[in-house]
Amino acid sequence: MKKHISYIKRNAGLMTLGLAAVVGSFSAGVYSTANVHPVHLIEAGSYARGDMNENAVLDSEDVRILLEVAMGYTETTAKHLLLDPNDDGVITVDDALRVLSQLE
Repeated sequence: MKKHISYIKRNAGLMTLGLAAVVGSFSAGVYSTANVHPVHLIEAGSYARGDMNENAVLDSEDVRILLEVAMGYTETTAKHLLLDPNDDGVITVDDALRVLSQLE
């Protein structure tokens, strides 16, 4: 028993540091979980915001698709949200106007 107490006394600083690290990590983890954003799995270079038909060009067809989704004529899919021009998670008429303003 005396050997065990001696070990604890010698390593008290190390144990305190370990406990502080665990508490600090937990506190930081609890704080940061509120700031986590979902990650969408995509292939590298496979999309451009607003390119709804994925032809690598922003054109009037993209605007048409955005308007159809915004007005409810076409059901919103995860792919639509991934290509959302302003990345707010909602396809709206404003998204169509954003793409329209970028057309040449």
